[in-house]
Amino acid sequence: MKIFKSKPNDFGLAMSEKTDAVERSSAIARLRFDDCEELAPLLVKLLRHQSFLLRRDAIVTLVGFWKKTDFVETALQMLVGDTDETVRSGAAYALAEFVAETGMSRQNVLDGLSKQLKRETQFGAQEACYKALLKLVAPNRTMLAASSVFKRERDVDWNLLKSSLS
Repeated sequence: MKIFKSKPNDFGLAMSEKTDAVERSSAIARLRFDDCEELAPLLVKLLRHQSFLLRRDAIVTLVGFWKKTDFVETALQMLVGDTDETVRSGAAYALAEFVAETGMSRQNVLDGLSKQLKRETQFGAQEACYKALLKLVAPNRTMLAASSVFKRERDVDWNLLKSSLS
């Protein structure tokens, strides 16, 4: 493994339950960029961790960065079922990255993102779902710059999404 971003003690920080969640999250992020797949067993355990930061990091790393097909269904479950908006947003990002890179599970992910966009109550997670959908159905299109908080009723172009969604 070549080291590009991680520090010598990052693996130990990531593994230790005694380490603060923010420090663990930072260590995981650096290790992720170095493709430290020795971290995978820990990330699987972190999918159910009490810290939203660590749950988010786990799914983003496994599915979004490392394209682990075995965890796409888990990401879809987290997208709709996690109690934290940040985790749901991370799952949306991870799923879009996975499909954009692999082409696999496209319709299943599109359907999941669309359904969650419609039922999501938190603006940040709504925006993450929409960005993920745009990445997949109109990758050259960017969201309109909103003058305020993202609003699904104002900011989503449902006509654009309609042809790709079931």
